[in-house]
Amino acid sequence: GELAVLLNPSFPFAFGLKGTLAVVRELGGTPRELATDVFYADWAPDGKMLAVVRGGTEGTTLEYPLGNVLYRSTGFVSDPRFSPSGDRIAFLDHPRPGDSGGMVMVVGKDGHAETWSQPFDDAFGVAWAPAGDEVMVGAALPRELAAIWATRKGRPLRLVYRGTGNLLIDDVARDGRMLARKRDWGQELV
Repeated sequence: GELAVLLNPSFPFAFGLKGTLAVVRELGGTPRELATDVFYADWAPDGKMLAVVRGGTEGTTLEYPLGNVLYRSTGFVSDPRFSPSGDRIAFLDHPRPGDSGGMVMVVGKDGHAETWSQPFDDAFGVAWAPAGDEVMVGAALPRELAAIWATRKGRPLRLVYRGTGNLLIDDVARDGRMLARKRDWGQELV
């Protein structure tokens, strides 16, 4: 019955908003602040706690529960997503600050992290397959536009869908249907 929101957002770098994480009742009310310097958050399947990505001067951390560091990156972590069973969290580790290149990582509640993909030139958006055995990612290999790839520990990448532009996956339904969007970066000089 609560919605996680980001208050007072700022753009510390090109790939993310940073602000104060708060929760608010779904029907409205005053937000209750939980943590500062937050980039991303995802609800655990039971809807009681959040995994969060927080930034600092020495990179970013993935925390679950809040305050318990499961993973630390000298670059930045993005797109944390709980597995359907809630025992693991998939995310992207971008080892170079300010660079969208990264790889799919999976961490258990014990803090043991595993690499589930090769490094991509560009990667944003992850979602678990319904069975919890694959992680879908919107990512680009060298000299290609981002497509939707399926990753599994110790297995080669599997192409799921290639569109006409850079794709970012948002979610996968229990029946396997995917919600994805075309991602375009725009710049202009005035």
